[in-house]
This record gives sequence, C-alpha cells and structure tokens, in this order.
Amino acid sequence: MINLRKVGTIGLTSVLITMSLYGCTTNEATTTTTSSSSSTSSSSSTTATVDVDLDELISSLENGVSLELDENDTDTSYDNDDTTITLNGSSISVNGDGASASGSTVTITKKGTYVISGSLSDGQIVVDLADDTDEVHLILNGVDISNSSTAPVLILSADKVTITLADGTTNTVTDSSRTTDTEEYSAAIYSKDDLSINGNGSLVVNAGYNDAITSKDDLIIVSGNISITATDEGLIGKDLVGIAGGTIDITATGDGIKASNDSDATKGYIIIEDGEITIQSENDGIQAENYVVINGGTIDITTGDGAANSSVTHSSTDFGFRAGSSTSSTSSTSTDSMKGIKATNVLIVFGGNVNIDSEDDAVHTDGAVIIKGGDLELASGDDGIHADTLIQIDGGTVNITDSYEGLESTQIVINNGNVSVVADDDGMNASDGSTQTTGMGNTTGGTNSSVKLEINGGTVYVKSTGDGLDSNGTLTINGGNTVVEGPTDSSNAAVDFDSNLTINGGTLMAFGSSGMVETPSSATNGVCLLLYGSGSANQTFTLTDSSGNTILSYTPSKSYQVCICYSADITTGSSYTYTIGSSSTTVTPTSSVYSNGSSSSGMGSMGNMGGNSQSGTGRNAFK
Repeated sequence: MINLRKVGTIGLTSVLITMSLYGCTTNEATTTTTSSSSSTSSSSSTTATVDVDLDELISSLENGVSLELDENDTDTSYDNDDTTITLNGSSISVNGDGASASGSTVTITKKGTYVISGSLSDGQIVVDLADDTDEVHLILNGVDISNSSTAPVLILSADKVTITLADGTTNTVTDSSRTTDTEEYSAAIYSKDDLSINGNGSLVVNAGYNDAITSKDDLIIVSGNISITATDEGLIGKDLVGIAGGTIDITATGDGIKASNDSDATKGYIIIEDGEITIQSENDGIQAENYVVINGGTIDITTGDGAANSSVTHSSTDFGFRAGSSTSSTSSTSTDSMKGIKATNVLIVFGGNVNIDSEDDAVHTDGAVIIKGGDLELASGDDGIHADTLIQIDGGTVNITDSYEGLESTQIVINNGNVSVVADDDGMNASDGSTQTTGMGNTTGGTNSSVKLEINGGTVYVKSTGDGLDSNGTLTINGGNTVVEGPTDSSNAAVDFDSNLTINGGTLMAFGSSGMVETPSSATNGVCLLLYGSGSANQTFTLTDSSGNTILSYTPSKSYQVCICYSADITTGSSYTYTIGSSSTTVTPTSSVYSNGSSSSGMGSMGNMGGNSQSGTGRNAFK
C-alpha cells in the first residue's frame, strides 16, 4: 500500500471548524452516487457536503508531504516459474496456475505474478480475485491488446495490481468508441482498486471511448514511458494520483490528470515527486478535488488553444475575481474549464519545473496557492495565479509572461523568491470581490480588513497595463526589491490601495501615470518620494545622493510621469537628485512621505493624499 509521510495532520474529519487564520470559509464539495446492476437498474442520489479546515490543511502541507512507495510499487522482478499468458490474435493460451482463458478473455483469479505477451484483437485481460486482500503483479512483456466494446484491461477485485512494463518492450492498449453510452468501465485500463505502474518499458494507451487509465482508489506511476491519447481524461485516480517518476505524455480532450474524490476530505489529491510530464488538454491540465503537491519533476502543460489564442474575454464590468467558485466569471466562447493546474483547496509547490500555457487561469484554487520553491513559467489567457483565499510565495521563481491579471487573491503575501509578472490589467490584485466599480475607476462597498497585499522579501517585478500593485484593503512593503512598470493612462495607478500603504523596508520603484497616483500613508526606516517628471520609454531614471552616489536606478520600457521610490538610504533633510534622460531635479525631503509636485492633468494626487487614509470608497478594486 502507499504510505504518505505526513508531518502534521492531514487526516481531516468530515465536519471541521470554520476557517479563521486567513479570513475564509469552509470549502464544500457535492457528489452524486449511482448504483446499477445487470438485471435491474436503479439509482439513488445522495449529496455529501465536505468541510475542509483550510488553515489546518495548509499547516500540514507546509511541513512537507511526500510519496512513499511500498515494495510492490517498485517490484519489477519475474522469473521462469511465473504463470505466462500468451495472446494469439483471437485466442489465449495460459501456462501455469491462477488464470484461465475463454475465447479472447483471460481471467486472473489468484494472487501472483503473470507474464503477458503477444497480440489480442477484441479481447480482454480481467483481474477478479476472490480474496480482495491479495495482490497481483502483471508483467507486460510486449503486449498489443484492443477491445471495441469494453475495457481491454479490467481490474474488478484485488487489494492492489502492479503493472510492470518489461525492459525494452512497447505495450499498446486500445479501446474504441462504444455503440452504447452506458458502458460502466470508462477507461482503456480500468481498475476498481489500487493500481501501480512501473518498469522501464513503454506503454501506449489509445482511449477511443473515454478515459485512458482509471483507478477508483489510488493510481501510482513509478516509472516507464507512457504515451496517452484520450477521448476524455488521461489519468484518473479517484483518491490519489501519485507520480514518482517516468516519462508521461498525455493528449486529452478532457482533463490531463485528475483526482476525482469530492466526498472525502482526506482524499482527492495529487502528489508529483519527479518525472517528465507533458500534457496537452482541452480542459484542465491537472485537477484535484482536494489538493496538489509538487515536489519535483518537469511539468509542461498546454490547455485549450493556449494563452495567445484564448477565447476568454473581459469587459469593463468583469473583474476576473470569482470568490467561492472554481469557474471563471469572465465571459468566454466556452464554459469549459481550461486551467493549467486547478485544486479545490490547496496547491503547494516545493520544487520542480512547471511550464504552463493555458487558455484559462494558469494556476487556480478556491483556497490557497503556496510556492516554496521550484521554477514556474506561466502564460495565461486569464489570471496567472488565482486563489480565492491566499497566494503565498516563500521562494522559488514565478515568471508570468502573459496574463490578464498576474496574481489575484483575497490575500497576497510575498516572503521571498523571484516574482515577475506581465499583465494586461492589474499585476497583483488583492480583493475579495465584494466591491463594485462605479465609474472613473472608483469602487463602492468599503474596505475589507481581511484583504491585503504584503511584500516582505524577494525580488518583485510587475509590468501592467492596469494597476501595478492593487489592494482593496491594505498594502504593506516590509522588505525585498520591488519594481513596477505601471500604466501609461490616467485611469490606473502603479500603486493602488483602498485602506493604506505602509512602507517599512526594502526598496520600491513604481513608475506610472500621474492622473490617479496615490500617496503612501506612511514610511519608516527610510523616506518614500513621489517624484514627478516626464520619462520616455527606455529612458533611465536615476536617484543619487548629494555625493553623487547612486541610490536607485532603473530603465522602464514604458513612458512614465511619476516615480514612487523608497529606500532606507533616503533620509529627511538631505538633498537628492533624480535624473530622467538629460533632465535633473534636486529635492530635499522634509517628511517621511514627500512629493515634489502633482499631476499635470490638474486632477492632483488622488487617493490617500498627505498620508490620510480613505474610508468607505477606494478605486480600482479588482479591475
């Protein structure tokens, strides 16, 4: 059996305390179950509501979760004493105990190891043990099997079945579209119990009916070269999909990899330890009803037609935020979900290389996204990373090269790492979706105290057409090095907040238009300057002290009218010179937040002028 090393508590009860740490509510999942028999057909629908304590789940996952394999998962051995099954076109021969052939079907009824080879047209391999606590080891030693009416490989009863792909062999499993849509076994390889795949051979699955490989319990891929073409889903493990290694290539009309259990708070999750995974899916690339953990490996995902050809459209009243829902509020030519990686509760990345080109959100959860390491390269037709509750970046590299909005969540916290965002609208948008736009970029609905955007460390770069850093609540910068290339139009701001902006450390250089500029509320341990001046694209901005030492310098790729800059090296009472191109201006700040001018448009410095926070009404909440 699979043993999960769990530091902390992941076994959650079905009734749990309402979430509090991140100011969120419990996530709920609803499922309908149907039973049927060959003689009579009856169905009964039951609705199960699963409450997950998100705080507890996050705490458990942050301590580390890895996939530990038992000896049967990794066992690839077989010998001459094992039962052999030879497929002979339309018939089957068996040499040994535990299996019997009838026509083009072979049925395995006892535990043991079975070595299978040959070709079989319109046939089936069935595992149906009388004792469902026993295990079966299938060695695919050059197998080509197809079936036009049911699953070619069917596991009805066993504790676990391990499939080994023998070294140097190519094994092919093919099913085709059925004449009926009521076929119970919806995958080419279908298991009602735990299923593991290992070995150094190859497996090609052509799923013409529906899914490629399905386990109604755990599905573990240990190794092998696996190539899948699926009419619907690629890999499905109801309770768990675990990938420890191998090379996996999936082309799917539905989801690429899916953990489908939405009725048990302890199940429905995906763990990826290693391997090379390539997914081209029409729907979600990787989707879990509970959580996804990525510890390593290389993952390349393309969904739909990719970011550049996305059918997702946005309007002035469509803000992209979808609190409490896993579906986008944006209008689209399709209602299908086409996200790169989607988890109902939590996605946590400890390592690996993740490359996503998605028509919908690249990364999406109804709960939290936590990045602790790894390298994420994301291109999205909608949000780069969306979480209803929390986005937390503690390390690694996040490079969002294309998005409508880069990071979007009720809370965004950057503690470390390298974060780069390119967005057609807001670069980072902290909002719970409770406000409404009323015109001129203004919002109503008041400030939500649970909404925050916080930068505590790391390197942050944002290039946005809309607001650069946007919080519908508080915005705090305690550390790190942050550069914002904000909007060139006067209806957005490089830095936007509804409650207050407090700067306590790090460095900040935010370039943008002056029409809607907002003045920070306070600055400590240094001085924040609002410096006005017309800068052209690719024209360097440099701030020097009275001795000519460079404090801050950057060359924006867009034109700008104001730079909001902060450093601990700027102090009150000292003189500083900022240079834009060949034009230089000297200022001597007299307060911790100092401005040397106002908007040339005559609108003035809107927002929190003079450091006084607004109440009740902000602007650009979550455009």
